[in-house]
Amino acid sequence: MKIYLYPVLLLGLLSGCTRTDLDLSGPVLRPVVQPMVAALTPAARAATGKGQATDPALGEVVLAEVQAAPAAREVLRTGRKLALEERAIIRGSCWNWINTVFHRAGYGDNNRILFKGRKQGPYAKPGQIRPGDWLYFVNHSYNRVGHSGIFVHWIDFDRKIGKVLSYGGEGRRKPGRYKAYNLKDVYFIKRPGGDTEDTRVAQAG
Repeated sequence: MKIYLYPVLLLGLLSGCTRTDLDLSGPVLRPVVQPMVAALTPAARAATGKGQATDPALGEVVLAEVQAAPAAREVLRTGRKLALEERAIIRGSCWNWINTVFHRAGYGDNNRILFKGRKQGPYAKPGQIRPGDWLYFVNHSYNRVGHSGIFVHWIDFDRKIGKVLSYGGEGRRKPGRYKAYNLKDVYFIKRPGGDTEDTRVAQAG
């Protein structure tokens, strides 16, 4: 089965499920997710988690890709390669790194703004956020500074905790990383793809 057929299968399997309900090592998802994780390079597996095909952190990253709409899937795949395989250091800030991902994925200009507020508010509702979206949000884990990243999936939808692919910047000389963030204060959403782009997603909650 090719990767492009996985979203159809998974959307049916995951209907009504939240991300925290998923058992990636179970009999339903294991045949789909684990071969894809095993196909990642050893460096990518080691950088994401424990390096095993049954590691939930790896499975969730791959699962988010196959669930995503076509444009978002390409952004997530490109970001994963840049962060975990190339481990590229991009000169500049988190914005520069994500801008590089969008351009490499082919969506540097082909995108649209779904929500635009300010750091002080108003803020987007969690249901407006989809995998592959470029978010600006208040970083509650680091002095409430403005931060940006690529949304991957919800860890806890009710508590607004999500997995985000982002870049530290500030001269740290470290590649992009997957990290959990409190996304209660998201003030900008940019989505890859034009108005006719397929934006299907299995929304948690």
